[in-house]
Amino acid sequence: MSLNIYDKWDEYYKKHPFRWIGARIRSRKAAKDRIKKGFCVYDWANFDDWFVTIIPAMLREWAEKGMGYPGTDEYDTYEKWSSWLKSMADKIEDAGEIDEKNEFHKELMKSYDKNLSDILTGSDDLEHKELIKKSCERELEIRRENKEKLRLAMNELIDNWDYLWD
Repeated sequence: MSLNIYDKWDEYYKKHPFRWIGARIRSRKAAKDRIKKGFCVYDWANFDDWFVTIIPAMLREWAEKGMGYPGTDEYDTYEKWSSWLKSMADKIEDAGEIDEKNEFHKELMKSYDKNLSDILTGSDDLEHKELIKKSCERELEIRRENKEKLRLAMNELIDNWDYLWD
């Protein structure tokens, strides 16, 4: 997952060159907000995605570049601490993945592309509606599982809260 909100910059702005100006203005405003407040409207409006992107990135950076470790029985070497930081990053990141785990999602997106004219004209496509239902049910199930994974990961993070400094 990229931290850049304009991933498809070249493709999109070649097709819509005048939208580049608005995008640059929004990008600069976001940068100023991040400097002043530590976050911007994009981070705030999509906090869950921000959290499962930024926190794992910080933990991985710490695992690679950090110098200290707690020195407790459980983390008595830097390698053990670094390994724990990386595993925490994986756990938090994994809790944010929904579409990747939903086996119906790709099929549903293809269905939208295939049936766009039917959808726009209001035609009933029972197969498409059933696919939507299955995808939504699976997404809810994944969200429940992810919340539990995140709850466990956060509890583990809380247990090591006092050691989260370098």
